Amino acid sequence: MTRQAHGLTQRQLGELAGYTQSTISRLEDGADNAYDIRVLRHFATLLRIPPRLLGLADGPDTVGPHELERDVKRREFLELPAVLAGTRLESWDLDPVQDRISAAQVRMVRDQVAALHTLDFQFGGDRLHETAGLLLARVQRWLNDCTYGPAMERQLYAVMAEVAAAAGWFAYDAGLQAEARRYYNEGLRAAVLAEDRALQARVCQHMAQQARFLGRPREALGLAKRALRLTEGRARKRLIALVAAREALAWAKLGDTSASRRALDRARETLDEAKRDRPPAWLANMNVAEMAGMAALAEIDLGNFPRAAELTRKTLDAYGNDYPRNTLFYTVQLAECYQRMGDLDEACRVGHDALVRLPEVTSTRSRTKLRAFRDTITRAAPRERTVREFVDHCAVVGI
Repeated sequence: MTRQAHGLTQRQLGELAGYTQSTISRLEDGADNAYDIRVLRHFATLLRIPPRLLGLADGPDTVGPHELERDVKRREFLELPAVLAGTRLESWDLDPVQDRISAAQVRMVRDQVAALHTLDFQFGGDRLHETAGLLLARVQRWLNDCTYGPAMERQLYAVMAEVAAAAGWFAYDAGLQAEARRYYNEGLRAAVLAEDRALQARVCQHMAQQARFLGRPREALGLAKRALRLTEGRARKRLIALVAAREALAWAKLGDTSASRRALDRARETLDEAKRDRPPAWLANMNVAEMAGMAALAEIDLGNFPRAAELTRKTLDAYGNDYPRNTLFYTVQLAECYQRMGDLDEACRVGHDALVRLPEVTSTRSRTKLRAFRDTITRAAPRERTVREFVDHCAVVGI
């Protein structure tokens, strides 16, 4: 068998493909069949099977350099917890020499967090929040146990805030809301102690996002406004644009169309001013594509689904093959728009596209969004053939 020739167990193939071990077992036993040619091509890519052997024509979906690179990255990502969360974390050259902290050690932590953000954009936060938590614990030990001067103390509190903000975001994407809130609270305290207003704004905008998600739009609006006040002065334009977008989303959730669109206009104008800036790793995806996606989310809350679909398509076109986690999230968002517009066939077609993208991503937030779409469209038209086929496809991939 091809899987065994690659030295993979059913569980390992399942992790690589995004399926459960039991689903892989049923597929191999013939109890289930791969749903359509997109699923077959996915296995052909993973296992290096010539497409013709699966009854598929050679075409643009055959394995090329980009797919090979993505596969390698995913294999490396699946090994990340063992590499970073276990004994190898202890081997990082992070321990202080004679209980003194150096600037080089602080830079090393920042480099590690930047690498985690890059992985997050590719795959999602499910397998990252624990690693970020270990880094946070390390910095906290430095603060409590080591010797340093006032300048280094501010640096340590700043890097603690950065790590906590990252851990909070990864936990949020992993669907761990209580854990995310705890990290955000720690990050905000550290940013205050670092006397860094931009860092405080960064954490506040994360908290605004979470508050909106949890159905607390007034809290989200207050946090976004607080973040905007904190950005007055020398904050990065991209951060200011992101905070303005958070305000717009809070207004949209509250049903205030005018206020939401005014805030979005400010966000777009500010982002345009930041085009030549080199963003930090955590803001790397704050671009025109992401802004369109956030604007689409506001339009959904305001009930303007055709406009939301148009903006979401713009986001997906701009992202292309970059940022797979965000691409999956917005693909589901586009399917939701079509469903709300009453176009069930197109909604299901886009939903199938999302299911094919699913194996690349480990983001509970995105999976939850996909499950919610499945449940909504099933309730809307349980007997429609296209809906039944989509639900069957969901079952094959474990959704």
